[in-house]
Amino acid sequence: MAAAPCCVSANGTVLLAPHEQSEVACDRHQCRQHPDMALITCPECKKEVSDRAPACPHCGAPIATESIADSEVHGRGEGLFMKSLNCGCMIALAVVALIVVVLLLSTCPAPNGNDTKASDAEKVYLASMKSDLRNLITAEEAYFTDSVKYTRSLRAMHFQATTGVTIAVVLTSDGFNATAKQARAPGWTCGIFVGSVNGHAEVQKEGVPACWNGQ
Repeated sequence: MAAAPCCVSANGTVLLAPHEQSEVACDRHQCRQHPDMALITCPECKKEVSDRAPACPHCGAPIATESIADSEVHGRGEGLFMKSLNCGCMIALAVVALIVVVLLLSTCPAPNGNDTKASDAEKVYLASMKSDLRNLITAEEAYFTDSVKYTRSLRAMHFQATTGVTIAVVLTSDGFNATAKQARAPGWTCGIFVGSVNGHAEVQKEGVPACWNGQ
């Protein structure tokens, strides 16, 4: 028996063409009024109704408002949303990680001197020279407060270095730099500076003493 064209009404009833109101079968694949409409079986009376119908037109049983096709589309939409969300989270985490790395690198102290190569005995003398250089800055700032200038004279600053430590001060256009040597740590020199002229490549940070071996 040939399939006849048909359509499904808004309430879910299967309709045949007027001249085919007989036992002619309805072709479900050709005659849907809506491209997303599908025929499903009523869970109560087992008759065919539209998945778009809010209730079965035969027995009145409620029909699920979301069709299988809608469910698939909804599922695909949720999948795409989750993928987009996951992608966004990964990008956000990567950006945060990058910011953390940059901050860590920016806060890490730059190499300042090479006194890690000193022996244990030499490190004691290097620590003494560094302490003298820090105290020198305090004395220079006190002198500057009174005289509005820095000085090379340790006597003028009333500064006394540790025994065995020799300090030399060089004035610059906007400050000074100074070096310290210890007779018991031959070859080693420690330096410090205030202003824009560091006096030696090993001294990287203003006001922070650094030591090196050699010239």
